[in-house]
Amino acid sequence: VGVTTRAGHGALHAAAFDGQTAVAEVLLAKGADAGARTRGGLTALEVALRQHDDTHPVVELLQRYKPKSEVIAQQLEEKEQSCLVGGDGITSAVAEGKPWPWNDAALKHVGEVNVLFKLRDGEMTTVENRNFPMFALPVLRMEDATPNGTMGSFLTAKNIQAAALHTAPALAEDARELLKEVNRLRRELTTLKGDPIRKFWVEHYPMTRLVDETNKAIKDNSNPEQTKLLQSIVGAVTHMTNRMQASIAPMLGCTPKNLACPDFGVYYRFDPDHFLSNVHLDFPSAAEAEFNDERGVTRDDTWNVWVLLSERVFNHPLAIFDPAVARIPFGFLDPPPKVHENGTAPWRAFTYNGMRQGDAIVWRTTKVPHAGAQWVRSEEDGEMAWEDSEAALQRRESIDIRCTCVPA
Repeated sequence: VGVTTRAGHGALHAAAFDGQTAVAEVLLAKGADAGARTRGGLTALEVALRQHDDTHPVVELLQRYKPKSEVIAQQLEEKEQSCLVGGDGITSAVAEGKPWPWNDAALKHVGEVNVLFKLRDGEMTTVENRNFPMFALPVLRMEDATPNGTMGSFLTAKNIQAAALHTAPALAEDARELLKEVNRLRRELTTLKGDPIRKFWVEHYPMTRLVDETNKAIKDNSNPEQTKLLQSIVGAVTHMTNRMQASIAPMLGCTPKNLACPDFGVYYRFDPDHFLSNVHLDFPSAAEAEFNDERGVTRDDTWNVWVLLSERVFNHPLAIFDPAVARIPFGFLDPPPKVHENGTAPWRAFTYNGMRQGDAIVWRTTKVPHAGAQWVRSEEDGEMAWEDSEAALQRRESIDIRCTCVPA
């Protein structure tokens, strides 16, 4: 019962993965902890929900069992609270006009990450890997960073360029509901069409493509059942983005009604193929230019809002970089020299360390380079178990939107 692999997978996780209800029942009766987590942060119930419908007997069984102890969760919460930055830090940064949070002396080194750079030489395109030290962004409570909070609408200060936000529990619940709903609808739609389930998001990404296909299906009216499922997926994603808008609007000194987050800026990352791992500044588009002209805003008024949908980022954190490294207004960045003359890394990467479901990272669209990254594992980490099922068990899922506060 107490034996686990190097990756933290126990017998109960295996039974949950395989849907072996009888085996899981015996293990629980023998004292297996339903709250035990893998190194990737998954409980047996979370493993089961990734593999089976919520009506599967093994899911229903595990839902009846609570963790033996909630001490671990309490410790995580206390650790998270201890790294929150108070109002004085923000007030000081705003008053001094320093770019924040890049120059904060309290930044903590949390590891090393690997990111990719896309290089072009004429018609040839190559990719280069680079490792960078990763630092933890100061974490702010979302409720403190509102007009009525202790820090006010701090994102309106021009020198504030990014933030890690610990969000309200309601947004985490919205994230769980979105994942459950879109996975259910995807299964139904692929079954109806006879397509491989893995193929679905390849053909329905990003949001603009999904919306266009749904509108075409409504117009054609050739398969009402498929059309209804597509509409439901659009509705589920739209509900989530509306909830994100309501959370972020007060931080921008904006009302939810005046905060615009158009479809062309919505990117859901339900599949690793959707991770943009090349370091870049977001590309402009004709739709964006038209949108901005109509509303009297510019790209410099836009913020990226990146919310974690899965329980953890697992092996794929989001890395953001100091705006000082950017030498272009948008596009793919060239890699820096490998080291300075003194041997130090020329760039630093930043992330929300310990990010949990519903938490957010926000940054100025035109200022902050970013990329999907991978943690560089040390020899002490050992080999990852269940490599063939890692994508199912440890898949980072997220959604990001681009928003701007438009004049009333």
